[in-house]
Amino acid sequence: MSQCFHPDKKTCLSRTRNIAGCLTLLLVLISVTCCGPRIKGYGVVLWAEKDSGLQNGDVVEIRSESRIRKSYIVRREGGAKNIPIVTRRVEVFTTREDSEAFAERYAPYTTLYAYSDKDGIPPVREKPLNSKDVKIITKPKAYQVMKVIDKTDEKTIIGSMDDFWYLVLIEYQGIGPSGNYELLGEKGYCFGHYLNIIDTREDPEKEIETVRSESNEDDQLDLLMNTVFRPSYYLDMIRKGRIDLERFSSAIGLFPEPAVNRITIKKSDGYYVFDYSDITRVSSSLFSFSNADIRIEMLSPERISVTYNASGKQVNELFVIIDEDIDELCEREKAFRKALYNDFYIRGKILSSSAYGTITLDEDFYFTWKGFEKLVPSIIPRSARKNGNVDFPFFLSQELGDQYDGVITFYFDGYRSEKGINFLYKFTDQGVRFISALEEYIIEREVTRIGLNPIIIFFTFSG
Repeated sequence: MSQCFHPDKKTCLSRTRNIAGCLTLLLVLISVTCCGPRIKGYGVVLWAEKDSGLQNGDVVEIRSESRIRKSYIVRREGGAKNIPIVTRRVEVFTTREDSEAFAERYAPYTTLYAYSDKDGIPPVREKPLNSKDVKIITKPKAYQVMKVIDKTDEKTIIGSMDDFWYLVLIEYQGIGPSGNYELLGEKGYCFGHYLNIIDTREDPEKEIETVRSESNEDDQLDLLMNTVFRPSYYLDMIRKGRIDLERFSSAIGLFPEPAVNRITIKKSDGYYVFDYSDITRVSSSLFSFSNADIRIEMLSPERISVTYNASGKQVNELFVIIDEDIDELCEREKAFRKALYNDFYIRGKILSSSAYGTITLDEDFYFTWKGFEKLVPSIIPRSARKNGNVDFPFFLSQELGDQYDGVITFYFDGYRSEKGINFLYKFTDQGVRFISALEEYIIEREVTRIGLNPIIIFFTFSG
């Protein structure tokens, strides 16, 4: 033992203790350097992360765990590099023997992945059982990659379907334990009938994306050639509840006929037929039809842009898919107009004015107007006969809607005008007041204002 020659015994004792402490620390450092960190367990990599240096099926040593980051630090046997990996992508065991046994069973699945081409089908369930009592973990998105871990030994029959249940690892956005929206991952079972299984050692997401793009191209053309598209203004009419029966019909639209290589565009004022010999994909969403002057671009799964030649002029129009039944919407509009007509008819089928004659109505929108000479030719043309039909094809602007009950249109025999002769009307206790509506103030089927000097006619009801 070394001796202390310092005359102060207290100082000597302190130095002796420091030397002992340093020796103890040195021994700890030597132990750590020789043996390394303590191994917490072993694992098998189920789904290696990109560029991690790991492979599916690798047996690794688990060196540490971060519960906050939900990850392990692992190391290959004999390796010197620590590699982080999320915990859900590793199957953990206590002993090396157990991990190696699992790796052997997992070997046939290391390169297998799965996806579905439909949103939410099949759902990922906690158990391989098609029952409402089995919890659904999540519903995968179309073409979302899942890692196949295992499958049932025998197939299951569900209705007319016969397939295995696959145990998959899926990652998805969801509400975590902390209540925050985050990337989650769980293992669950999917029924194989709805799955596409791919076997690859490459990046599965790239392969699935290639399949998806090819499928989308096929789906686009299939959708285009097997769907009736309607003019885009249909959406506005439906939204506003203002159906123009002259421009809204199941007979109007773009009608593909792939069986005979033909596309027909039918409009309210005519139709155009395009016979083609072949279809060329100009770009990912643009199609050209050989020997036919028409091009169609898919703007979205519900909307297309069509460029075509109409009577020597190039026309570009938008068409859309309408889910509602067109004929049913037309019938509703007709019923609505019938109700407007009944507002007149139930008050009396004869409308009389001392200055402007008498209008007689029948049940089927038909009228006879006698004595309207004072309205000729300022309102009613000279060629108009006394008979015709009544309709309600126009609407009031919001401002006029607060003052009047509606717009009535008289179509006279002998004078056929698409706009007819139009009057705003307002019911009173004694009868109805008509106010002339000029065509120049009717914009997109809406009466927007009244002229400076409108003709006002008051009728009383009788009959």
